[in-house]
Amino acid sequence: MKKKEQRLKNFKDILKNGEEDFNEQAWLSFQKKLDHHLPISSKSSLFSNKNLMFLGIGTLILSVCIFILNQNNSVELKSKHLVQTSANKTVDSSNISIQKQTQSKENIIEHKIESNTPILKSENAIQTEAKTKTTSKTSSNAISNVEKNNFEFINNDYSTKEIKQTSILPTTKEQEYKPIPIEKHYCIGQTIDLYHNNTTEIIVYLENEEIISVTPKRIKNIKATKSGIYQIKYQNIIVQEFEVFSEKNVEIETSSEIVYEKGLPILEIKTKDFTNDMTWTSTKGIVKNQKSATEILCFQKGNYEISINSNNPFACLNINKVNFYVAEEYNLLATNAFIPNSSNPKNQTFMPEALKLRSSAFELFIYDSKDKHLVFSSQSVEKSWDGIDVKTGNLVPDNVIYLWKVVLKNPEKGEKNEYNGTIIRL
Repeated sequence: MKKKEQRLKNFKDILKNGEEDFNEQAWLSFQKKLDHHLPISSKSSLFSNKNLMFLGIGTLILSVCIFILNQNNSVELKSKHLVQTSANKTVDSSNISIQKQTQSKENIIEHKIESNTPILKSENAIQTEAKTKTTSKTSSNAISNVEKNNFEFINNDYSTKEIKQTSILPTTKEQEYKPIPIEKHYCIGQTIDLYHNNTTEIIVYLENEEIISVTPKRIKNIKATKSGIYQIKYQNIIVQEFEVFSEKNVEIETSSEIVYEKGLPILEIKTKDFTNDMTWTSTKGIVKNQKSATEILCFQKGNYEISINSNNPFACLNINKVNFYVAEEYNLLATNAFIPNSSNPKNQTFMPEALKLRSSAFELFIYDSKDKHLVFSSQSVEKSWDGIDVKTGNLVPDNVIYLWKVVLKNPEKGEKNEYNGTIIRL
C-alpha cells in the first residue's frame, strides 16, 4: 500500500511540474477511479503492462480536459479585457467631448449639422456596445447627460441638426469696468491724467482714431491738442466719454482816461464777446455792473488789471487782460485855492466839485492849520466857503493854509467815507 501511495505521489508531482496547470479536483477524481479499479492485494503489481496502458490513456484524457478548460478560461479573460479596454476608450472619448463642450461655453454658438451623422462620432459605437455591455451603456448615458446639460436641441430629430448653446459668458467682478476719475469737459492745452484698475488695457479714441492705450495701474498723461469728443473703450466697448473745447478769444476795450461822470472816477470797459456766464474782475476798482459794457470805479492811485472770468469752468476763455494806470488819488475833485474877489463865480468860493455832482449827503469842515479852531462848516452844496472865519467874522488872510475835511454819510461800495485836503485863499 505504501508503494502505491508513493507512486501516486510521484505521478502527482509529475503533473504539477508539467506544462499545463495542475487541477486539484480533477486529480482527486482520477485518484478515486484508480483506487476503485486497482487490486488491494500487495501481491499484484500496479505497474503491470495492462495497468500502465490504462494509466497512460487516463493521463492523456485528463491532460486534454485540463487544456480545454484552461483555454476557455483564457478566452473569457481576454474577452473581459477587451470589454474593459473598450469601456475605457469610451470614457476617454466622453471626457474629451465634455472638455470641448465646456470650452465652448464662452460663446453663444448657433450652427447646423449638414449630415445625418450624430453629433458625437463615438455615439454609434457607444449605443451598439450599450446593448451588450453594461459598462459601455453607463458611459454612453453619462455623455448623453452632459450633452443635454450644455446644449438645447431645438428639434428632437437630431438629423435636422439645429443646435443652440444656452450658456453665455459669465460676468465677474474682474470683467466689470471701473470708471476712470476724469472730468466730462476739458479745454485745449489741458493735461488729462489717465489711471484705472481694470483687468485689461483701455484705449482712448478721437474720431475713431486711437490716441493712446493705458495699461492697468499705470498713469498716462495726454495733452488735449484737438477739440472733439474723446471715447474710452474697454474690451472694444465704449465705456466713457469726455469733450475737449477750443479756446474762445475775448478782447477787452477801455477808455483812454478816467471819466468823472456824476463826480465819480469811472473807467469805461467793454467787450463784444461777453456772455451771461461771464463776470468782470479788477484788482483794485469796483465794477458797477456785469454787462458787456460796464464801468470800474477807480478811487485809488495805481495799476488796475482788468479781466473776465466765466462761471462755466469749461468755457475755455482765452482772455486778453488789460492794465490801466491811475495817476492821482480820488479826492472829491477838490481844488487847493480860491479867489474871493475873482470875476469867475466858480473861483470865488470853495466846495469840492464832486459833492456838487454826486448829490450825496455830507458834512464839510474847515480848520485853522495853526490852532485847529473851526473856521467854517456846511452840509449843503448851496453853502460854499467864501473865506470868512465864523469865529472872527472877518475874511481870512491870504496865502494861509487851511485844512478841510468831508465826511460822506453814504459812500459808494468800496469807497472810504472821509476825505481830507488843504485850501489857500489867494
